[in-house]
Amino acid sequence: VSGLILLIFIPIHVAQMRFGAGYSPPPGVVEHGHDFYAVEMAIFSNPINVAFYLLCMVIVGSHLYHGVHSAFQSLGADHPLYTRWILAGGKVLAVLIGFGFFVIPLFAYFFGVRA
Repeated sequence: VSGLILLIFIPIHVAQMRFGAGYSPPPGVVEHGHDFYAVEMAIFSNPINVAFYLLCMVIVGSHLYHGVHSAFQSLGADHPLYTRWILAGGKVLAVLIGFGFFVIPLFAYFFGVRA
């Protein structure tokens, strides 16, 4: 189920970050930069977007936790001696990445510049 939710989330995220507020390249000019800060602040000034991203980051974390263990298991590296270390490493990785991305919308919403 988490994979299906992420399949929906990723195109929304790419569309918002790529073509959101702050995207206005001059006509006929090749774009060399994009104001990601302005886009991020505009997107995360809406509490519905913040809640959506927070939910998706929890799902990303759980998906990563399951994915790390499954990847090692698929490679045949599932042995009682080191499976617990793989699970622990997957949990640490999932928490670090999930929490790291979880903080961004919260910070932007509570401490970001309001448009």
